[in-house]
Amino acid sequence: MHLKGRRCGKLVCLRAMNEADALPYVQWLQDQEVAATIGAKRVPSVEERVRQLKDFDKSPNDLALGIELKDKSKLIGTIGLRDIDWSKQIAEASIFIGDKREWGKGYGTEAMKLLLEIGFKELNLKVIQLHTDPHNLRAHYVFKKVGFKEEGSSEGFIVMVKESSCQR
Repeated sequence: MHLKGRRCGKLVCLRAMNEADALPYVQWLQDQEVAATIGAKRVPSVEERVRQLKDFDKSPNDLALGIELKDKSKLIGTIGLRDIDWSKQIAEASIFIGDKREWGKGYGTEAMKLLLEIGFKELNLKVIQLHTDPHNLRAHYVFKKVGFKEEGSSEGFIVMVKESSCQR
């Protein structure tokens, strides 16, 4: 699925990903501390990442977006909705701030708020859930801050859910 245009907050913009985004992604994952935040077991090649981005773009059930600093148009991470079940109006959210120099500056919180707005208002989803590593306290804090609630655990991850405030 492809997003047309950019969605911007005060600090960051979300935009469609492109082939050029593969290189910084691979470079971020070469840092073990960064890779650990998303549980990456291995670093893909740039070619593998390009193929993955093309697959996301073709999929009607996945939305992969880049997170850019608004004032610099610099890619700092990725965010998206995966495995969208249109009949149940539910999706799985993911976020990755790969440029660790940009950690702790509020970018993830704002990006997640923008993603929730896209999911609930533009895609008419009713529920967005995510799985988070219980040891990733920074991510857990962000998810609670934007309204996710813990709903249980699955395979060593905490399952968190946010429902649309526009439920009928």
